[in-house]
Amino acid sequence: MKSESLLLQEQYDKSLACYEEVSKLFNARVKYADQDDHDQNINMPAEAFAFGTDEYIKVNAGIAECLLKLGRTEEAIEKFEGVKKRIS
Repeated sequence: MKSESLLLQEQYDKSLACYEEVSKLFNARVKYADQDDHDQNINMPAEAFAFGTDEYIKVNAGIAECLLKLGRTEEAIEKFEGVKKRIS
């Protein structure tokens, strides 16, 4: 929610940093979920288990929008393409 608020306030650097932190939590969740030894999930922050595909798409679309607004067009395109693949 904070990242979205910063995005609306056109504070793209700060918004991008927030979105990237959320993305790290999601990626950590996926890493542990893919492992055979699920006992390691105990070490994950509770917030990491709140993410599903919709949240993943929303966060990565937000990152892409920030990158676009910051003039990092190629990175934004790559991120948008990744989101598109996830939707399909």
